[in-house]
Amino acid sequence: MDRRAVIVVGAVVSLLALSFPAAAGGAPSGTLGTVTATTKAAPSCPAGSTCQVVTVACPNVLQSRQATVAVASPTAARRGVVALFTGGSGSSFWGSARPAAGATVTKLRSAGFEVVQVRWHASWLAAARGEMAGSAALACRPATIIRWIHDTRYAPMALPPAVVGRCGFCVSGTSGGSSAITYALSHYGLDTLVDGIFPVSGPPHAALVKGCMRTPGEEGYWYSGSNTAIIDSSYGYLSPGPCTAHDSSFEPNWAADGVEATGTDYLYSSTRVHLLIGSKDPVMALHANEYVAVLRAHGTTVTLQTVPTMPHDLSRSQLGLDTLHALLVA
Repeated sequence: MDRRAVIVVGAVVSLLALSFPAAAGGAPSGTLGTVTATTKAAPSCPAGSTCQVVTVACPNVLQSRQATVAVASPTAARRGVVALFTGGSGSSFWGSARPAAGATVTKLRSAGFEVVQVRWHASWLAAARGEMAGSAALACRPATIIRWIHDTRYAPMALPPAVVGRCGFCVSGTSGGSSAITYALSHYGLDTLVDGIFPVSGPPHAALVKGCMRTPGEEGYWYSGSNTAIIDSSYGYLSPGPCTAHDSSFEPNWAADGVEATGTDYLYSSTRVHLLIGSKDPVMALHANEYVAVLRAHGTTVTLQTVPTMPHDLSRSQLGLDTLHALLVA
């Protein structure tokens, strides 16, 4: 299938489709699930968007997850789709963090992109209590939505094939959202569909062992307390769990789930990969470098750009937002 022009900013869903089984692409190590539209009213919806609540179910995860998908149409000649994912639990819309982020969404629309934002009603990174799922398995949730957005929003546009690396169909995510989109390629083989991937402030799920163990000499990688609780939730633990406790017996589990460690697809010959890290975010710079090193070792061309004065939170940096906008419309 030709990849047309789309940028994925969260998650766009067809408002007409009822249930769509998302087929895996590339050489995934995980199996995608299904997205089913509901008749439930969206709890909130960004101005200028159309929203629908969907249910995402994955075959290797006990609990399904509901999400609100917000779709904002372009206000200029249609170029593609951008999907945007937020950090942490993913429980907010990308453009709602601050007025500057909302203004970036407006600018993308005026450049001809349909902007899709996904807001999870409960954390996509949390497993059922006692379920040893892990982040790689739970990443089936955002990966399934990305595939569905492509098939129900981008492909029907029937745009001319995009120049390699140009959006097209592109995805960006911040912090935990950057893990969501990078797992989608490394573990679920979606690079064959995505023209450009733009992780920001991450992915934090690279070098999981170094982040959780707090080994002397690796202080730069250490997760904060709130982040260790997120890692623990992926294995069905209520805090404190093994990452919070720096339990060395859990190292094999973290090693098996790193976004840079156990995927089957790290060669992206037709997908532009460009990471943004803030100069005030040294911990995530180290985790991002671990991910970049693996991609380069497999032959993928990747850019890691440091944005001056940008903190971990992209929405607090006008320069960071402007840089991401420029990459998406380039």
